[in-house]
Amino acid sequence: MMYQGNLSSLTSGYSQAALAHLRSLVEVGFDDIVIRPEGGAIPWGHFPRWLDPLRRANGSTRTPPLIHSTVDQLATFPPLGENPEPRIAMTALDTDSIPGWAAVGINNAFTRMIVPSLHSKAAAEKAGVTIPVV
Repeated sequence: MMYQGNLSSLTSGYSQAALAHLRSLVEVGFDDIVIRPEGGAIPWGHFPRWLDPLRRANGSTRTPPLIHSTVDQLATFPPLGENPEPRIAMTALDTDSIPGWAAVGINNAFTRMIVPSLHSKAAAEKAGVTIPVV
């Protein structure tokens, strides 16, 4: 599995969420996860020790199937081709709506979207996200 998310600071909300997601995966036995950080990355020596099983070189240029990012970043991913592999967007929406252009971008680039609340789900669907939102 390949995971892409914001791991630029141990104190940011997105980094904390990314670490929580990764810890859950490690705890249920996933130990073949390649981490592809967005932007700058925290040096491995600063990560919690429970991430040790995931220490590996990452040379992949493939788009990961699970992308944890902000709405504006998710909307800029390349569109899916014919018969696409699953590509899942994961984000938190702290608003009542998102721009229509972002909804179009997300619909074109992902097969589903994970959000943390019914409020976030309603905001995405209100904006025009038509892929399954869970």
